[in-house]
Amino acid sequence: MLGKAGKLFATVNAGTAKNAKNQQLMQQKLLER
Repeated sequence: MLGKAGKLFATVNAGTAKNAKNQQLMQQKLLER
């Protein structure tokens, strides 16, 4: 198993992916204006 460090890394990765998706949505909204 990965342990605490692995879990933390996975959580950070998930957060980063979510942020990237939000940034894409923001850019789309700006382009639509």
